[in-house]
Amino acid sequence: MTNSRELLDIGRSLDGLRKKIMTEADIGLTELYNMFHNPNLKGNSELQADILHLRDLHSHLDKIVLEAYGWPEISLMHDFYQMEYLPENDRIRLSVHPDARKEILKRLLAMNHKKYNEEIVSHPVTPKKGKSFQKATFKTDDLFSALEDN
Repeated sequence: MTNSRELLDIGRSLDGLRKKIMTEADIGLTELYNMFHNPNLKGNSELQADILHLRDLHSHLDKIVLEAYGWPEISLMHDFYQMEYLPENDRIRLSVHPDARKEILKRLLAMNHKKYNEEIVSHPVTPKKGKSFQKATFKTDDLFSALEDN
């Protein structure tokens, strides 16, 4: 089972490599990820090597997140795929296979429904007079801080 330290380490590695590439190549995040998603990546060899390493880190992160959810059996099959929801001239992305994406989204939706139903049972909301519903409020911690505390 994946632990929070592994997630924290990969997150920091990914963040550090992105900063290194952007600084050394004097580019922004958009240009970086345009290269990341380009199946015909061209450029100097050090930049190419860094982009390939960034791709590997993203792939590794996807795998350890699946392990954290308890879904290591999902085969991600990272490759370049067309994303139909993007503009016609910019649809190619390095991503997980569409079938893996659908399976992950299906499981996340089921998990979301289950958590929602558990919350409704454990914390029923009583409407205020004249109101039909109450908005839920959520508090979030900084990701790195939360992971370090575990």
